[in-house]
Amino acid sequence: MSAMQGMTMPGGWTMSMAWMRMPGQTWPAAAASFLNMWTVMTLAMMLPVLVPMLRRCRRAAVVGSGYLLVWTLAGAAVFASGSALAALEMRRRRSRAPYPRGGSGCGGCRHGQFTRWKARQTRPLPANLPRVVPDFGAAWRHGLRIGLLCTRCCANLMAVLLVIGLMDVAP
Repeated sequence: MSAMQGMTMPGGWTMSMAWMRMPGQTWPAAAASFLNMWTVMTLAMMLPVLVPMLRRCRRAAVVGSGYLLVWTLAGAAVFASGSALAALEMRRRRSRAPYPRGGSGCGGCRHGQFTRWKARQTRPLPANLPRVVPDFGAAWRHGLRIGLLCTRCCANLMAVLLVIGLMDVAP
């Protein structure tokens, strides 16, 4: 991905190519490529937090699959909205950077990390995972529940990554 440069836009800013189709690529193929990257990124960032919880459960693979499904669906929503915004920017042909208030938005998102709500949401996670999940359905629902909780708690940080450039690996 580091070899992938952004598209230069009028006004001197660049648009990430993560939201674009490659020549000859279909939209479903572009979405699949993005979701593959998203899933690898999710595993790399969330696995260290998830593994201690999964060690307590006999149906860890089922719980983990439900968790990962929620994150994959979040990635699909991110790709759909990012592609729509990129298409809008391409049509508008702005002469200046599209997000002049991105820095203040990042500052606002950062403060969400230190709220009581976030502390209440993340504190009971290890205690919430039962040692023995009675059946497949209960394990699946538990994985979905943990995934939803985690995506809600990480939404502000995801917003920051999207504003500053999710795919940009600056030299």
